[in-house]
Amino acid sequence: MIKNLFVQQSLDLLHNFYNLTQLFLKSVDASNVASRNIEYYFNLLEKIVEEVGEEYVVQVVTDNEATLKAAGLKLMKKRHHLYWFPCAPRCLDLCIEDIGKKIKCPKSA
Repeated sequence: MIKNLFVQQSLDLLHNFYNLTQLFLKSVDASNVASRNIEYYFNLLEKIVEEVGEEYVVQVVTDNEATLKAAGLKLMKKRHHLYWFPCAPRCLDLCIEDIGKKIKCPKSA
């Protein structure tokens, strides 16, 4: 009985945790913006945090481009509870690309 109660409480905790973990809010097409610099991206991230509500944002994920990285780090300095992370699949893609440049593969006949 105690074991079953512990398991049920653990499952309830996990269920509640996973219901609150992630939300994709929006994507922004910035291809027509003339100057996509650190300030542009920082202001964009700030606007989104304000739109959602600072108390509800824990993590921001962007591409690993240098200006986005700098904007994310600037956002973390301003909002100490918030974390910026680069997009994991893009980082892996860049790592594999670099490995591919270093490995010399024989050409097949």
